[in-house]
Amino acid sequence: MSPEAAAVLSALAAVFAILVSIAIGAVSIVLVVRSNRTANDALTASRRAVELSEKSNTIAVDANDISVRSNSLAQEANDISRAGGDRAVERNDVDWAGHWRRPGVYVLTNRGQDAAHAVRATVTIDDETATVESPEVAHDDEMIFNFPRAADTYVLEERERAEKARPSTVNGINMASFYISPLFGNDHRTEERITWKTPLGVPKLHDKFWNMSSIAPDTAE
Repeated sequence: MSPEAAAVLSALAAVFAILVSIAIGAVSIVLVVRSNRTANDALTASRRAVELSEKSNTIAVDANDISVRSNSLAQEANDISRAGGDRAVERNDVDWAGHWRRPGVYVLTNRGQDAAHAVRATVTIDDETATVESPEVAHDDEMIFNFPRAADTYVLEERERAEKARPSTVNGINMASFYISPLFGNDHRTEERITWKTPLGVPKLHDKFWNMSSIAPDTAE
């Protein structure tokens, strides 16, 4: 082989080696790029998995809160239902009785066996009204009302009654006493309005009135 041919072959071999190196480098670069992409995809997938895990935990916590709230609402509904049933059958023996203890002093007494709670009582005698409140009125407990004008009216009525009952003398002749109507002193209007609650909180009402009543004290006291 001539020197020229050998030189050409050597040059071609060098070029071929360079091309092979370039090809190997290109392949390496492609592999590195693909490897980086794969790594990035893996990292993204990992982050997505973490986010999904966190969302799943949040959803689980919310679901648990909803479950707890639902149980609480169910318990409240049961309590309300039970309380309603208890109130419907609750015994409450409260019986109000009113009378005059002395002129101008009216007394309301709970004659029932049970206590009345959060009591507000209003009594009206003609055009005079008095109100008394009490947190509790037990069996035989009293609420006392003062009526100054009724006391003055009673004194005037008794004075007139005594004058009409007294025999009079005209020209030395004894005259019979004046006739006193059975309605005299018994023509007063009495109103009782009482609100209270049972031990379980059920509201109650006593609302009564009398158009023909007396303001005289009870003779039994």
